[in-house]
Formats: sequence, C-alpha cells, structure tokens
Amino acid sequence: MLSTRLKERSVENSKKTNGLLLYALIFVCGTLCAHDEVKSEQTAATFTAPVKDSQSSPDVKSQAGEQAKSAQTTVVFSEQEIKSDFYKTYIETFYPRAMVIRNYFFEQKTIDEIAQALKDILKVIVDVPWFYVANNNKGFKIRHYWEFFDDQLFIIDDYIKNAYVNKETKKVCSKKPVDLLGLRRSNSYFEFMKKNQRFTDYCNKHSVTVFKDFYALRFDFMIKLFNEAILFKDYSPALKLYRQLSRQVTQLEGSLHEVRYRNSLAVAQQLLDILRQDMVLVSRKGELDELVEHREVA
Repeated sequence: MLSTRLKERSVENSKKTNGLLLYALIFVCGTLCAHDEVKSEQTAATFTAPVKDSQSSPDVKSQAGEQAKSAQTTVVFSEQEIKSDFYKTYIETFYPRAMVIRNYFFEQKTIDEIAQALKDILKVIVDVPWFYVANNNKGFKIRHYWEFFDDQLFIIDDYIKNAYVNKETKKVCSKKPVDLLGLRRSNSYFEFMKKNQRFTDYCNKHSVTVFKDFYALRFDFMIKLFNEAILFKDYSPALKLYRQLSRQVTQLEGSLHEVRYRNSLAVAQQLLDILRQDMVLVSRKGELDELVEHREVA
C-alpha cells in the first residue's frame, strides 16, 4: 500500500515538473526572441545586389584560406548603416570566421577600429544572421546554427579576455597566459605591464559599450543551448552552461543589459533546480519499482 502511494506521488510530481519546465522555458526564451529566425527572414534585403569580387582583400584570402562569397550576393545594409572598411572588405566579401577576425583584424588595431568591427559583426548576426554563412536567406533557419554562432563568439571572447592595450599607441595585442608566465621570470613582465593595460579593464574604464552588447548576445546564444539541455533533461551540459552564463552576466555589470540578464539567469537557476529534483524523483521511482518487483518475486 505504501509503495503504491509513493509511486502515484512520484508520477504526479513528475507531471508537475514537466509543466514547470515547459512554462519556464517559454519565459527564458523571451530573452532570445529578438534574435529568432522570424526577424532574420523579415529582414530581407531591399538594396541592389552588388557583384562580389572574390579577389578583393587578397592578403586575407591567401593567408587565412577564406572562402569568398559568390557574385550577386544581396546587399543587406545601406552605405549609411555600414561605413567601416572591415565590413566592406571582409564581411561583405567573405564568409566570416572568428579565428581570422581575431588574428588579422583585431591584432595591432586600435580600440576604435576593433569596436567598429565588432559592431558590424553584431549587426549582421542579430539582424541578418544568414548573411554570415550564406548568400541569401532562402531556407535559412537560425536554430541550425546556434552552436556555430556560439563557437564564433567564444573565439572572439577568448581573444578579448587575453588581450592588452598599449597605453601609448592604444593598439591591441594578444598575450596568452603562457606568454605571461614566461615573462614573469624576468623584469620583462613588469616592463610589459607598465606599458600595457588589460583590454577588458580599458573598455570598462572608458565605457566602450559595444563589448557589453557583445556579451549580451553571447548570453543569448548560450541560454538557447541551456534551454535545449533542460528540455532534453541533460543535467551535466545544463549545469556547465549555467556556470558559463553566470560568468557571462558578471561581464554585464553596470550596463543597461544587467537587470534583464540577471533575471534570466535567476530563471535558469530555477530550471536547473527543477531538473535536479526531477532526476531525484525518477531515481527514487526506479529504486521503488525494483523494491516492489523484488517483493512480488519473493
């Protein structure tokens, strides 16, 4: 009798848990709605299609092995919207890749140049994500590219975390942790730190807001992957993504995004707690089934 009541209660709690999961998923997904495929499909190009020159920017193509976009690719922004050389010589001509961007367009550039390039990247990914990977939006579904865009933003984020700004020239260079460990063995490290400042510290001090927008967008892609892990009741990936989301929110402190994304993180924590409880209930139900089966056999 006791075992029957416990089984009925566990089934009832499981149904409640599933309902809460779906409700919370809808709530958290609201953070991401501005970047969904509906918007990307509605943002159809209305400008004249230019002839793509696959030979423009030959240095980047030869050094980085970039694949040029085909001719007659649709223009997605007007001259008034996009003015940077980075967009015209790279994004509009080649399929962007984060490794190329960080190695050839960020290294030894000024903060202003990197900020403008990052604005262009964010504008494309948010407004017309298909243009990052294709010549037109025919058949494009952004849900097929969540992990791809998350990976692209991760590579750029890794550069930002390990980059330094020269206090005199204001140019940016990347210094990996291994390089700094080597420098610490001599006075070279102290000389380096006198002349340079961490990239993130510089941007926070001078209120370079585009980097806050970058971290907000990265959060959006990560929360989508988190939602999928929750939906499929895959606890380990969900926990890992939640920890990454927590670190991401710290990058938004002091920005206009902070309150909104902290609220989303709080809901994500609730989801994780619900999933953990659900897993415990399922585990106990399995143990109970085994106990009942054993008693019936006995």
